[in-house]
Amino acid sequence: MKFFSENEGLIMGATSAAVATLRALTIRTTDGGRGWQRVDEGPRPFELTWNGSFPSRLVGCVTVQNYNPNTSQAQRVVAKTTDGGKTWRSVPMGRAVNKIVSCRMATRSM
Repeated sequence: MKFFSENEGLIMGATSAAVATLRALTIRTTDGGRGWQRVDEGPRPFELTWNGSFPSRLVGCVTVQNYNPNTSQAQRVVAKTTDGGKTWRSVPMGRAVNKIVSCRMATRSM
């Protein structure tokens, strides 16, 4: 969870509790949590988002954790925003980094 102000914030998680059907999910509020909008939902099952890092108000990333038992189909990505969490894009990380469990951004240029 990341709140930028009293009213605006994000929650990172998943679409369900069932591992085989869960998808990475980030939701956003602009009214202090009274209402929430889905701003990013991953296209792949077996994934959830967590552990967000924001080196600035606009730029941030969240870890996309993959639990796919078929390692030949599992993709390693982080989700990145450059507009404060309104929109997100997946940044592929390749197969060599399958041990990454979280992301932190030292600069805005990741």
